[in-house]
Amino acid sequence: MKAQIYVKPKPTWAPYFGNMNRCRFAVAILPLLIASSLFCQDCPEGQQPFALHIHTDAWGYELYWEMTPQYDDCGTNTLFWGGNALDVGCDGDGIDEAPEGYYDSYSTIVVDAICWTPEDSITLHHVDSYGDGGTYFEVFYAGVLQHSFQGTGTGNTWIFDPFAAEGPTYDSPCGAAAIEVNGPVVVVSNDSCTAAFGEPGAPNFDGVYSCQINGGWCESGVTGSAWLTFTAEEGNCWITACTEETDFDTQIALWKAEDCNDFSTYALVAANDDLPGGCGPGNGYASGMWSGCLEEGETYLIQIDGWQDSRGQAGILIESVEDGPQVTSATGGLDCALGKEEEPDGTIVLNISGTGGNYTTAWVGPNGYTSSGQQISNLSSGAYSAAIITSCGNTLTHSVVLNEPDPLVLDLEVVQPGCPELPNGEAYLGVTGGSEPYEIVWSNALGALGTGQLLEGLLQGAYAVEIEDDNGCLSNLSFTLEAQDDAFAFSLGPDTTICEGDQLVLSAPSGLSYIWSDGSNNQFLVINGADLGPGTYPVTVQASNEFGCSHADAIFITVFDCTTGIGGFMDAAGGPHVYPNPARDGESWAIHWPPSLRGGAHPWTLRDTRGRVLQSGVCRGGGAPLMVSTFGLSAGQYLIEMKEEGWALRLVKK
Repeated sequence: MKAQIYVKPKPTWAPYFGNMNRCRFAVAILPLLIASSLFCQDCPEGQQPFALHIHTDAWGYELYWEMTPQYDDCGTNTLFWGGNALDVGCDGDGIDEAPEGYYDSYSTIVVDAICWTPEDSITLHHVDSYGDGGTYFEVFYAGVLQHSFQGTGTGNTWIFDPFAAEGPTYDSPCGAAAIEVNGPVVVVSNDSCTAAFGEPGAPNFDGVYSCQINGGWCESGVTGSAWLTFTAEEGNCWITACTEETDFDTQIALWKAEDCNDFSTYALVAANDDLPGGCGPGNGYASGMWSGCLEEGETYLIQIDGWQDSRGQAGILIESVEDGPQVTSATGGLDCALGKEEEPDGTIVLNISGTGGNYTTAWVGPNGYTSSGQQISNLSSGAYSAAIITSCGNTLTHSVVLNEPDPLVLDLEVVQPGCPELPNGEAYLGVTGGSEPYEIVWSNALGALGTGQLLEGLLQGAYAVEIEDDNGCLSNLSFTLEAQDDAFAFSLGPDTTICEGDQLVLSAPSGLSYIWSDGSNNQFLVINGADLGPGTYPVTVQASNEFGCSHADAIFITVFDCTTGIGGFMDAAGGPHVYPNPARDGESWAIHWPPSLRGGAHPWTLRDTRGRVLQSGVCRGGGAPLMVSTFGLSAGQYLIEMKEEGWALRLVKK
């Protein structure tokens, strides 16, 4: 017989959800379509009630769910439903004429007392209109978790028996296995256990290595917990999974709960993940904890979970002990010297053995610091002290000094390369402060170049070095190498002209090694026009420094007979002649004409070696010489012509 419900008042689309009668939903918060609670005075004969808990994600309006008989599709013979029927429905597009409404985000909807026939399976359909899932469903029978389903993607279909749990009853705290103080070992297995929505776990102490610290776990999440329960007796207890029966890496916690189904009422009493020194029997990573002094006659819960989803069986034992408490601590943070804008990150975690985590602490520290709790954080350097009172009334004190390391100080020394093309530059990094050893990495624009304090064989260019100390603290420098011969480049000067009877001295920079084109190796080279004779001669020099860098230059020198004219009346008896030649800057050439040209007007032009006209005029014969100024002319050779008379003279300016 099917469990059926009415929606009051009955909507026009009710047949889509089947013939609903007998029980009803109370609409407590209106946009919940089928509200937060289902009240049913009694179930039909042969049926029993179960409950459905629905936990929405950040987008509750994307959700629609319904239950149908086994194997029926969503929308066929619908028994129960909820969520956004109008906009989502079975196909994600919504149901016409359905009432408006949806579940709130981050809310829990409890649908109590759904009647169903034992041993008959039922189908739960989940639809998510966006396609990112996120809704979590839980099925309870008689207060004990039977099934849990995580919605994914666009939706899911689950077929299950509401009254038969997937795993053992002790998968739920309300179905915890019984164990006695000073009784036999009780074996449980978490192979098929799940983590209920919101199921708690012991904390992970951020900033320190949490394994082996009493009061916490290596990790803070739960994946598949088995639960046990016992009634407390007077005094302290040792609760352990370190037995021959344990075959997986356990993490253990002790809880006091006001309501086993309400995780918000759970208070952590003790916890441990890995015993110091390891576990001899069974798995070496099994866990154990002291309870401290509990409330005699009260019920407590033991949680057995697996580190990183470890699975297997665990043998649990509770023994009365009279161990005295001992306190140590773990510290973290302050690995690097703090900058002006950085907040302190020091942390201290108490690790007390011989008692549970249900103790009180009062901390004092530098600059009037006060706090409480097992862990204190965001601490600067200095001395901190804790006064501790255990649940058994023991009084303890503990002091810790936190030290901030000295800042990293970098001292860079460089040797510049001898010249741009020579890879003989060096860089050396001296480091103090921080925590040794140091890791040093050199790089440039092309990537990593090497490690260690010294880097050799460097060309000129931009470089960077980064250091990381043993605590992961970083510091870096950028620097540039420049070749030492930037002033080494030189020039012998422009090409020049000298007379056959003159000398020219060429000079290269001092302090170098030289090779001239004539084979000599001095800084200076003397050019004798008489030795060369008329003509144009190339002269080269290559100079190098002590690093092997070199530079070369060349000059063309023209030597000619400055007393000789060109063409026309050039004979010694009657030709024109000029003085001085060569002429210096500021002088003028005085050109004396032969007697035949001392009358009339005679045009003349002055050209450079490229044939460009630089000066021109008319010479009127009369015995006085023609004066041609050198002003504005560069050193070199020039040609003065009287084309009508058919003669020319070569002029030289020094």
